[in-house]
Amino acid sequence: LDNKIIGRTTSGNYSFNFKKNLSFGYIENISFNEISQKNLFIEVEKTKYQADILTEPLKINNYKNI
Repeated sequence: LDNKIIGRTTSGNYSFNFKKNLSFGYIENISFNEISQKNLFIEVEKTKYQADILTEPLKINNYKNI
């Protein structure tokens, strides 16, 4: 969160369904308002990538139409 480490990722991979990289992890108990008003990054091998928090579950019911 900005330049402070607030958690760790547990897994990540490319999603062919969503056509983007997804990462899952845990963060400290911080209010959503505090997180949404600041820059959130995931750091991989000392390179920071802009991250977004998804508030909706990752679920698609119409896989045949993708």
